[in-house]
Parts: sequence; structure tokens; C-alpha cells
Amino acid sequence: MGIENISEMCHEYNKSYDTNCDLSSSGFENYLGSSAPYRHIIQSLTSKNISLRIDSTSIYQGTESEERKFELATLRIISGAVLVFYDPWSFGFRGVDAGLTNLATPNVAIQNASKKLLNQINKQELYVGKQFYAGLERMANGWPVLMMPQFSENKDAKIKMLVREVALLSRRLFIITNHKACRFPAQALLRIFDLVKVPVSEKTIQRHQKEYDDSKDAPLSLQRPQRQLGTD
Repeated sequence: MGIENISEMCHEYNKSYDTNCDLSSSGFENYLGSSAPYRHIIQSLTSKNISLRIDSTSIYQGTESEERKFELATLRIISGAVLVFYDPWSFGFRGVDAGLTNLATPNVAIQNASKKLLNQINKQELYVGKQFYAGLERMANGWPVLMMPQFSENKDAKIKMLVREVALLSRRLFIITNHKACRFPAQALLRIFDLVKVPVSEKTIQRHQKEYDDSKDAPLSLQRPQRQLGTD
């Protein structure tokens, strides 16, 4: 199955979970099925000092048993992590703020070339059309070329951002009582990386986890309105 299909399933699962919709027939859960990584994640979490945070508004409020709710919350964490890794562009400016993506803007060479071209156009008083002229001005100023911003993937940050998403989601959904700053088990995180087919060491995971031990940031995959270009 292609990455686009998996991303779409994750989007649907996250939206259904966050808005308390029916999850009895989840495409994402069906996709994971009884895969070895998913089975190992469930086993790792149920064998640790981890319980569902039932007092949180982030918790799915369906009529399922507590055991089923725990499984659905686990799926929500996995789905959020996979989505961050496979579809970083979908988070817009929030992804830029977190360090997952970069705002695609003209480099210095393009800015300088645009300034020179604008200068020559103005000297000749050549009419080139408002849209073309406005685009040159944007490039000269180092702004995104189009009013609709473009984002580029920050490949170096994807592993860290997956760990970030798991850390922030698990804090909202679970009560974790272990000796490692109440962190999501590293072994379970390793299996999530197996799902996205990226080899990562436990040492790397723990180094990134430490950065978010006291973070109050919101997970990227939570349903929230996007910040618009030019606003705070």
C-alpha cells in the first residue's frame, strides 16, 4: 500500500478519534491488523505501568470497554506518529513552528536576481502584468513565491518529530509511571519506527524523548485550525 493511502487512513482515524466518532471499522486498524510491530507495541504497553487517562478530554468517549479504549488510544498514538512521518506537509505553519518542515522561500541568489530584473523593468517602464510583477517583488523580498505557501520536508528532523508526537500524545492519553520521566516505552517506539521502515537506535530515541519531558506543546496531529500567512 502506498504512503498516500496510509496517510489518508491516519488522517481519517485521527479525526474520528478526536471528534468521538465511530471507530468500529477503522481502515488504519485494519491495515495494521496483526502485524508483528503492532502486536509488539500492544504487548509492550500492556506489560508496563501504563493506564488510560480517563479524565482527559482527549480520550475517545465511545461505549467500548476500558481495554478497548486503551487499544484505540494506542492506535491514535501510532496513527499520529505515522502521519507526522509520512505527511509532514499537511501540518502547514504548525509543522514549520515545530521544525518538521521548512517554508519554501527564495534563496539569496534568487532574491538578488529578482531585484535586478525589477530594476531593469522599472527603468524601461515595461508592463509585465500585475501578477508577474507581484511575484518578482515577493521573490526580491525573500517571501514565498505564491500567496499559498509551499513547504519543504525537513528530512533531518523527521525521526525527532515522530518521537515528539508520541511523547506529546502519550502524555495526553496515558498515565505512565516508570523510572524514565514517565516516558512512552522506547521498545514500543522502536516498533513504530519498524512500521515506517526506518532503523533507529534506542539511544537516539531516548535522547529525543528527553527534550520533551517537560514540553507543554500540543501534538501536531490534533485537529486545530491552521495559522494563516502573515499572522502570529
